[in-house]
Amino acid sequence: MMINRKFPQEIDALTSIRFFLALVVVFAHVKLFFPAYLILPRELAQYAVTGFFILSGMIMTHVYKRENFSKAGKTSRFYFKRFSRIYPLYILPLIMLIPFKLIADRFVSDSLPALHLDYIKNCTWGSFAMQFFGLQSITAGFAPAQYGWNLPGWSISTELVFYLFFPFLIPLIKNLNTRFLIMLLTILSAISSLTCYWVSSHSIVSETPFVSFFYMNPISRLVEFTLGMVCYEISLKININFRSLFLFTLVVELLIIFFMPLYILLLAPVFLSLLLSYLLIHNPKFLRVKFLTLLGHGSYSLYLVHFPILLYVAVLIQFKLINLSYLSLWLIIIGTIIFSIICYVYYEKPMTNYLRKKFL
Repeated sequence: MMINRKFPQEIDALTSIRFFLALVVVFAHVKLFFPAYLILPRELAQYAVTGFFILSGMIMTHVYKRENFSKAGKTSRFYFKRFSRIYPLYILPLIMLIPFKLIADRFVSDSLPALHLDYIKNCTWGSFAMQFFGLQSITAGFAPAQYGWNLPGWSISTELVFYLFFPFLIPLIKNLNTRFLIMLLTILSAISSLTCYWVSSHSIVSETPFVSFFYMNPISRLVEFTLGMVCYEISLKININFRSLFLFTLVVELLIIFFMPLYILLLAPVFLSLLLSYLLIHNPKFLRVKFLTLLGHGSYSLYLVHFPILLYVAVLIQFKLINLSYLSLWLIIIGTIIFSIICYVYYEKPMTNYLRKKFL
């Protein structure tokens, strides 16, 4: 049945869910540094990144659905607005890690047993330059840039390429009729699900370069971003009971987690698409709490700054300057969340506003 839904300008539920996706990535990296303190399947971090890409496509379509990119200057203005939103915070963790680089060459081979030794070797000034210009996802698997400095930054590098394609994708998807939207949704969901499962069955770091390339490359991940765009258009135009579909998929996903954990990522894109579509349409009240939306706004900071913080904590522990316990680990995580909010309020948001006011 055709409809024409209207969504509020700010969809707080989608803002809040960003915090929980970022927190999953934080927990995954906590396990990387301190494996004895956290039991968490590595696939959950991949799950969260897939969620971010789908959510990004959905939000971008919501924000720019009425934009006419065929008009002169509209596309360049869009690119600068995304640059001003993404880049100032993106380079902050790289700057935070420069002191680590300056002393990293002094570490002996067993001084940081919690870290993969390749990380220190890959913290070169060449890889710094690659990450500074957001190029690491393009060379993933065939150059070491993505395995040094700020590891989570690869997904931002991937996202930047999505933005290059977005002004050309949105008029195509907006003009599709419902039949083709559903066909495209089915195809994208199938491709994304099979891709997620294939990647999860391999080690991203230790196996062939092609696995890393396929996992991090913007073109292969563009499917998920486009899936989010299509989900938004379907939610806008077609009356589908996303609640029932989401609950059914949730039950299936839980059964997979408990009985077939190797297939945990097989339904990830489908489950996440239904979840985010449900949140888009219903915007549930419990996710519209101001505290949660603030955490959601700070999720980009949390996603990027947690890695250097955990790295420095690992260094302090190895030099016996602090002792790690379950309590201290939770205090570190809470402190990182607070720091991310401070970054959002006093750095990320003011820098974005300054750049847009100055150059737009």
